[in-house]
Amino acid sequence: YCLTAERIPKGIDNTQVKIMALRERMKVLYNLLLIKVKTGSL
Repeated sequence: YCLTAERIPKGIDNTQVKIMALRERMKVLYNLLLIKVKTGSL
């Protein structure tokens, strides 16, 4: 799965990529939390 790595411009370093990945993960976790609150399973 090297396609995404190649698509990233060389100007972007690993720290920015990590921050982006972290942001996506936080979004997913936040959405899961909202779903749990809505369904009352928390």
